[in-house]
Amino acid sequence: MKKVIVSVLLIITVFNLISPIISYATTDGGDTTSASEEYNSLINGDTRPITSNGQKREEKLVIAPTLGGTTANVLSNIITGIFFTISSALSALVSEPTESYVFTVYDAVFNEVPVFDANYLTSSDNTNNIHLKIKEQVEIWYGAIRRIAIALSLCVLIYVGIRMAISTVSEDKARYKKMLIGWIQGFILIFFMHYIILFSTMVAKTILDLIKLMPVNESAETKIFWVTFYKMFASGGWDALSTSIVYWVLVFYQVKFFMLYAKRMLAVAFLIIISPLITVTYPIDKLGDGKAQAFGNWFQEFEVNIFIQPLHALLYGMFFMSASEVITRAPILAAIFFMGLSRGEKVVKGIFSARGMKSIHSMGKGKKKK
Repeated sequence: MKKVIVSVLLIITVFNLISPIISYATTDGGDTTSASEEYNSLINGDTRPITSNGQKREEKLVIAPTLGGTTANVLSNIITGIFFTISSALSALVSEPTESYVFTVYDAVFNEVPVFDANYLTSSDNTNNIHLKIKEQVEIWYGAIRRIAIALSLCVLIYVGIRMAISTVSEDKARYKKMLIGWIQGFILIFFMHYIILFSTMVAKTILDLIKLMPVNESAETKIFWVTFYKMFASGGWDALSTSIVYWVLVFYQVKFFMLYAKRMLAVAFLIIISPLITVTYPIDKLGDGKAQAFGNWFQEFEVNIFIQPLHALLYGMFFMSASEVITRAPILAAIFFMGLSRGEKVVKGIFSARGMKSIHSMGKGKKKK
């Protein structure tokens, strides 16, 4: 019996939380009447004409908010305020203070955020102060590290030469001869490393420029953002909460892509700076199994960081080109799309056989090879 009473009380409580009290009130302050089945076609505040005691009056539909709906509305407003503050902070970090601007995933993947531009060894019209300072430091440190790499490579050459001169066993001589060949390859690579970087960067930039020719509605994402934001305040109760969740997801992916491209910007700069040092270990790596693991890992990592942007842009363009109108009417589709877009890095890593690379910490973590 106790369980039955508890179950009944629980059902009543849940019903009171989610079921609104619906009634009609006369607009002139008269007695209220119970709602008829006609309320299903009306919304809160709608009126209907009635005749009472031979006088024509109007009744207004009154939907009293439930405890659950009110609580959901308050919580959604508080959390939405936090997310809106975060979104505004992201926008302020990558734009001029005087601009009315909302940071979007479109801006990140189409290289429309100057501070996230990772083209450091090519000329461009990017005048962002942070980008120019990073670019200057990359050029300075790349030149310094290359000179250090040349000096270290010459030390390796002296070591190999001495070992070849004092070796009396034919196997040792063959081993150091192989190491000498690897040293020659690595030394040449020092002077060609920046061409590899330039070529990869230019190819990625060319692909991105071609993708920009697609008829993508660049304002669609901003429109979705604001439509969702204002819809939250136009609705109430549980409807406001469901709309708020979509808004939170959109802001979450704004933050995610902001962090991804901020890390990509720094990762590319770091990989360029250390690239000459990779050539120093080239002959040692080649001596073991005939493969240059250090150079191979660096190359895979660099290519993933460079080509992830055109892939994201391609996926973004394909989706918003064909479904932008639908998305603005159903913002939940945009949230679902961003979930798929964030997995794009896995595709690039699969192409370059670099699933274990971690420098830009992909949206979905790749599994390390066993």
